Amino acid sequence: MRAIALTHVFPRWDGDPSAAFLSTWTAALRADGHDVRVIAPHDAGLPEVDVVEDTPIRFVRYAPEDREVLAYRGEMHRIAMQPTGPPLVASMMTLMAGALRRAVRRWEPDVVHVHWWMPGAIITRMAGVDVPVVVHLHGTDIGIVEGRPKLRTLARWALDGADRLEVVSTSLARRTRSAVGRRVDGLNPMPLDIARFTGVEAQMSLDRPVVLGVGRLVPEKGFADLVDAVAGLEDRVVLRLVGDGPAARDLAIRAHERGVELQLPGRIDPADLPAEYAAAEVVVQPSHAEGLGLVAAEAVLMGRPIVATDSGGVRDVLDDRLLVRVGDIEAMTARIRESLHDPDLPAVARAGQRVRRTLSPGASAERTVDGWQQAIAAHRTRR
Repeated sequence: MRAIALTHVFPRWDGDPSAAFLSTWTAALRADGHDVRVIAPHDAGLPEVDVVEDTPIRFVRYAPEDREVLAYRGEMHRIAMQPTGPPLVASMMTLMAGALRRAVRRWEPDVVHVHWWMPGAIITRMAGVDVPVVVHLHGTDIGIVEGRPKLRTLARWALDGADRLEVVSTSLARRTRSAVGRRVDGLNPMPLDIARFTGVEAQMSLDRPVVLGVGRLVPEKGFADLVDAVAGLEDRVVLRLVGDGPAARDLAIRAHERGVELQLPGRIDPADLPAEYAAAEVVVQPSHAEGLGLVAAEAVLMGRPIVATDSGGVRDVLDDRLLVRVGDIEAMTARIRESLHDPDLPAVARAGQRVRRTLSPGASAERTVDGWQQAIAAHRTRR
C-alpha cells in the first residue's frame, strides 16, 4: 500500500532522537513492502526533500529559517500562545495543507496517516483531500484539550475528518472519549527497535549506583518529583537525567538545594541510549501524564529494575507492583530503595516479554496496515 504520514515532528537526520519511534514505525512498514512517505515541517539547515532513516520526507518551509521554531522542540503549544505564535502556526498549517494536497494529487496514496491531531488533523481538514485518513493520538495532544472547552470544539471538528481514530494506550482511549466525546477505533502503540536493546553492555562505570531518567526536561515529565524522591534515599546515588528541555536549569538548582548529585548529559543519539540503561541500577519514569511509556518499555527490554508512576499508558506495559501514584514522593523513594536492594526481577521479565510481543516492529506494521484497510472501508461508506 502507499501511505503519506503527516506529522509535525520526525527525525531530521539519521540518528536524530526527535520522535525516533516514528522512523522505527515507517521502517517496519517499508520492510513489509509498503511505500510510506513523510510530510513534516522544515527546520533550520534542512533540505526540502531528503531521505531519513530510509524514508522519503518532504520538509515544508513555513517561515524564514531563523523563525522556524514551532517543531522539533516540544514547545509548539507554548509558542503558539505567544504574540508571534498565531501567525507562525497559521503559516505552517496553510503551507503543509498545500503540500499534502499536492502530494495526494500527484501520488494518489491509499491512505493518509496523521500523527497527533494538533496540528495534523487540522491540516488534513484544511487540505480537503478525498482520501482515507487515520488520525493517531499520542497523549500530549489530548492533554492540551482536557479542561479547555474551546480546544475541545476544535479537536472534535478536526477529528470529524478522520475515517479511523487510533491511540497508543488503553488509558488514552478513555481520556479521548472523555475529552472529545469520540470513541476510539483502535489501539496502536508505537514500536520499539527491539534489536537495539539486546546484548548491550554499559559504557561507563561509576563508584555509586545510577538512578536513570530519560525524556524531555519539562514539568509534565515529573523529574522534579524524582529529584525529591532521590533526596530521600539513604544510599548515595547519582541521578542521571538524559534529555534536554526548558526545565534543565530549575532541576539543577533543585538538586543542588537537596544535596542530590545530578548529571545532565543532554540529548543523546538514540543509538547510545541502550548503554545508558545498561549502566543504570534502576530506571525511573516519574511522568505526570504519559501517552504510552516507551521509557518503561525500553527499560524492561534491557532487564533493568523500573519504577514508574501510574500515569496513563504505562499500565499497558508494567505490573501494578512496579507502579506508584503520580506525585507520591514517599512511595517513589521507597520503591527506588527497594529496587536498589531487592528488585522484582520476575515482574521485570514478564513486562519484557509483553513488550517483545506487542511493541515489535512487525506487530506494529501488522496493526497499522489492518487499520489502513479498515479506514479505506470506512471512507467508502462516508462518501
